[in-house]
Order: sequence, then C-alpha cells, then structure tokens
Amino acid sequence: MGLGKTLQCITLIWTLLRQGPECKPTINKAIIVCPSSLVKNWYKEFGKWLGSRVNCYAVDNSSKEETIKNLEQFMANKAVRSGTPVLIISYETFRNYSAILNASEVGMVMCDEGHRLKNSENLTYQSLMGLQTKKRVLLSGTPIQNDLT
Repeated sequence: MGLGKTLQCITLIWTLLRQGPECKPTINKAIIVCPSSLVKNWYKEFGKWLGSRVNCYAVDNSSKEETIKNLEQFMANKAVRSGTPVLIISYETFRNYSAILNASEVGMVMCDEGHRLKNSENLTYQSLMGLQTKKRVLLSGTPIQNDLT
C-alpha cells in the first residue's frame, strides 16, 4: 500500500533489540505474523534495510519436522542479542504451531494486516492471545471503524 509501515516496524524492532533506557536491549526476540503471501517480502525487507546486522528465520516451505525443530530452537533461545532474534511466520502456520510458540515468552509480536484479528472468536486470534508477550503491535492499511463501547 506504500504507507511505510514495514520500514517503521523494522526500525522499531531493530531499536528494541539494540537499545533501551539503560543502554540494554528492551526485547530479546520478535515474531512477525503476516499473511503467507507476505512472509518472503518481510524477509527481503529486513535484508534490504539491515543487511547482515540481524538474522531472520522466515517459516516458508519447510518440512514439518524442520519447522518444528527451528521453532523450538527459536523459542528456547533466551539470550539477549541472539543469533536469530526475528521470526517471520504466516497466520496459518502460527495457528498450527501455537503450542510450541506459546510455550515461552517473546519480547514482541507484530501482526501485519491486523484487521484479520477483528473477530475475537477465530482460532488465529485465540492462538495469538496465548502468546506470552508484553508488546503487541497491529498493522493495517485498511480503515477500521473505531468501537469505543
């Protein structure tokens, strides 16, 4: 849509991974959840803007066994400034592997096309709400009616 959301989010993640109020990182890892058609785009954008300064793991076309292994490894890593601090995953894949992803804490989750989560009764919404995180960011270029009730 060309609003600059992706670059702003990459900048936010990079900043939180590298610095905080006391010159320490604010988060240790981040998960980006997006439509499956955007997983590769997010991965390419990280490469474009940050190069080799941050490694991302994009869950895309892997075998089930390999995906499970990589997700378990990502979630088990508690180190600050870890080798692969960013996971990019589709909504469907997140829902399918939510038991692994909800097993430990994550610094931040970012949901692209967040208007998909408007219905609190769908399984994807419920899976994401099970994620242990204190920071959640929803992105959408789609106008949404504010409901203040």
